[in-house]
Amino acid sequence: MPKLSQLTHWTGSNAGRKGNACLFGRLALPGAPPEQLPPALTSRGAWPSACHVRGSTEKPALPCFQKAFVLSQTVAALAALHPRTPVRAGPSIADLPIVPEVAPDLVAQCLRAFPAETSPGRTGLRVQHLKDACVAGGTDAFLSHLAGVVQLLARGRAPHFVAPVLAGAGLVALPKPNGGVRPIAVGEIMRRLTGKCLMKIVRADAHNHFWPLQVGVAVPHGAEIAIHTVRAWLWRHRTSNAKVLVKLDFANAFNQVSRTTVLQEARAHFPALARWATWCYGQPTRLQFGGHPVAALLRQQGLDIAVFYLDDGVLAGDLAAVAAALQQLQQRASAVGLHLNLAKCELVVAGTAPEAALRNHFPVPLLQTEQGAGNWPETYLMGLGGFPTLRSRSGSFGHGLAFSMFDGMVRRSLGDFTGIHLTAQQWLQASRGLAFGGLGLRSCEQHAPAAFLASVGFGCQFFCGRSQSLETFKHALVQLNAALPPDKAITTEAALGSKQSTLSEKLDGARWAHQLHHASIIEQAVLRSESSVGARAFLSALPHGHGRMEPAAFISERVRLGVPDSDADAWCPRWDGISDRQSHHAGTCVAGGERTQRHHAIRNLEWASQAGLRPEKEAPHLLLPQSPDDTSTPQRRPADLFIPALAGSPAALDFAVTATTRQETLASASQIEGAAAAAYAHHKETYLATAQTCERQGVLFLPMVVETTGNWDARAYKVLRHIAQGVASRTGTDHATTLSTLLQEAKVVVRGFRARAALRRRAELASQ
Repeated sequence: MPKLSQLTHWTGSNAGRKGNACLFGRLALPGAPPEQLPPALTSRGAWPSACHVRGSTEKPALPCFQKAFVLSQTVAALAALHPRTPVRAGPSIADLPIVPEVAPDLVAQCLRAFPAETSPGRTGLRVQHLKDACVAGGTDAFLSHLAGVVQLLARGRAPHFVAPVLAGAGLVALPKPNGGVRPIAVGEIMRRLTGKCLMKIVRADAHNHFWPLQVGVAVPHGAEIAIHTVRAWLWRHRTSNAKVLVKLDFANAFNQVSRTTVLQEARAHFPALARWATWCYGQPTRLQFGGHPVAALLRQQGLDIAVFYLDDGVLAGDLAAVAAALQQLQQRASAVGLHLNLAKCELVVAGTAPEAALRNHFPVPLLQTEQGAGNWPETYLMGLGGFPTLRSRSGSFGHGLAFSMFDGMVRRSLGDFTGIHLTAQQWLQASRGLAFGGLGLRSCEQHAPAAFLASVGFGCQFFCGRSQSLETFKHALVQLNAALPPDKAITTEAALGSKQSTLSEKLDGARWAHQLHHASIIEQAVLRSESSVGARAFLSALPHGHGRMEPAAFISERVRLGVPDSDADAWCPRWDGISDRQSHHAGTCVAGGERTQRHHAIRNLEWASQAGLRPEKEAPHLLLPQSPDDTSTPQRRPADLFIPALAGSPAALDFAVTATTRQETLASASQIEGAAAAAYAHHKETYLATAQTCERQGVLFLPMVVETTGNWDARAYKVLRHIAQGVASRTGTDHATTLSTLLQEAKVVVRGFRARAALRRRAELASQ
């Protein structure tokens, strides 16, 4: 009897089929009355503003409104995916258990967990609307009212006619690669907020109920656990002759599952969810419940693996046991309205197995097409969007070329976008984290071992360390340690217990130390300054208000990466000095007026006013005469910005910009981050005894020194934190976010004027 090669894949008859056209559009819920459908749908069956038809690569796309029947077919397809099945009568909401109290703190925590870009529902209410309502002085009251609304919904006490709106969802029809449409439900924010709060309450109970069969609910990193468990199993049984694995695919599971069964399970196992589920489960897409009523059934089959991530499952073990479990699973699933789509299921043979045995045990639709070990891995790798998943869940063994190609594409794209074409050494720096002088463009090839080891570490406790025998795990650990100094090598236990960020920081730190060791003294000073918090804030600045920067000013990032502006040093056209090829001179040149403009721009940022500190620019008569014949002291203006009360004392803020490449502080700046700013701040204090004179008159003198990279002196940074705290308290925003915005705007000003000075001098040199 012929045997199949190792890891042979069998899939259903739908494998490889491609559709010729795709449809995008936002639609109302299937079955909605005509008055709730968009006018274009009810009149002509077309919605030109939201729908498009994408043709094949050989034929141009056609506008959707030219093919009205296509939209009708899509509506019919969506309606078929959302069947309206009646729910058998059960206990009334009033007879169900009361939901525990939903505290305002829990509501605030769940509200913060929403990403800022979360899509709104059909009412248009966004998460940001709720966050903006948390104004200073009214946050507690608003959260208390919001918690009351959530409590009302969770207990099912809202009017029943509100359910189609708050518990409903709009559908976005997306095309499937193999034809058909995939409906994406976008629910209302209040429904999602209530669901988040309730899931927080029942999280522990859900974990105890579903684990270990279901890893998609209340199990952190459940997908990682499932994937590495399967990989470990395949590795152990790679020489077996009777082990198989079946990947399950239920057809339209969330919409086909019996709502009656789901509600019964919710009432039996999660009483806190019973009222909410009963109130809002009138539409198939409103409740996505991951329960599997087949746990006991599968445990009796003697399987090696039986794990589900929501509606995707894996069964693995002896050939006969898997076949029996698959048959019983089909029968049990049909009883609750689920249909196992064998055409999309996949059979994987670990090692070898007789083909006759497979055909005797498994249905024909599952064995329709043999993919074998041909070119299907390359097909999967063509999806560049899956590279992060590939990097973290698959060892870099065998994928080095693919990772290198992807890194090359990112590098070329950076050059096309910015006009900065990096050498190999400069690209190594750009691929480091922001705290190590890079751009945060993580290299897939360099960080794949760290991502894989961290991914294995998430689930190693669940599959009993069996991944340690994987060749890919050992290979990844060897790759990681090869990039580290011998005294920084990571042990197996340390790698399994570390997050990817920790391992990646170790890699960045090793390359950072190597670059500093081989850099010149000027390069060391610039690198240390560029790695500071203030300097790297520029890379996160939003192009809005003071954070907006003209495109030409982005050449300041050339300095960060050590990219020269010219081939050789030249004589500065505005000052009697050398304009170096890196344009460091442009940041400190006394001619041209850029220094004064930059100083005033920093001073004029309105953060102190927003904090309610009532600042005064260039306040006169700040210092009183010390004697009858003292005429010089009253004429001094030590404050660019005078604040009547800063931390309980009048304060004079004196702004200044210095460079890390100044000869007076170059040696210390090359060894200590912020040394140039600290030295210049000390100079400002001691010059003409300014700080001492102000102190004698009850005024706190604070030098606000920033380096040309955007790195602030430590004492100036404390002042900025205090100002940001005042702004946050008045506006009701987060303190950390406010401080980041302040640093970003200041950094844009500093680097913008520096770039402008460099561009002006380069243009004048070219004209000469």
